[in-house]
Amino acid sequence: MSELSITKGVIASLSYRLSNAKTGQTIGNYEEQDLLFGYGMLLDGFENNLKGTEAGQEFSFELSAADAYGSINPKAMVYVPIENFADEHGNLDFEALKTGNIFPMGDAQGNRYYGKIVEVHDDKVKMDFNHHLAGIDLLFSGKVIRLRQATNEEIHAILQPE
Repeated sequence: MSELSITKGVIASLSYRLSNAKTGQTIGNYEEQDLLFGYGMLLDGFENNLKGTEAGQEFSFELSAADAYGSINPKAMVYVPIENFADEHGNLDFEALKTGNIFPMGDAQGNRYYGKIVEVHDDKVKMDFNHHLAGIDLLFSGKVIRLRQATNEEIHAILQPE
């Protein structure tokens, strides 16, 4: 009987470090994070690099920005009227309107986006709707802690959250 490896329908518990591949700066450390493989929930390059890996194996690989979260899209930098940040009484919260703060926003179709404030002007706010890792080449390094087959209930719960 062969040992279980990362394939579709497997939940892998991974401990890894995510870094900027060019600068070496740590973006995040993840301890025993359980991830479901094979259902489009993870970056394709991440899944492809870990496919076939077994419990106990270490890994290290890079993903270019293009293969991760894409390049920075200048069209994702938009100006939003400042009144969109007002409460129901028309009052602006200037403490919240600071460069670097992230706001959830929605479009006319009900889609949710997160934008980071880049600039605040008297009548408008420049927002960056690029993914926060866009334009960054990523380095993943870590270890596969354990593997197990996902149950049908787990797959359904992950793919159809309430």
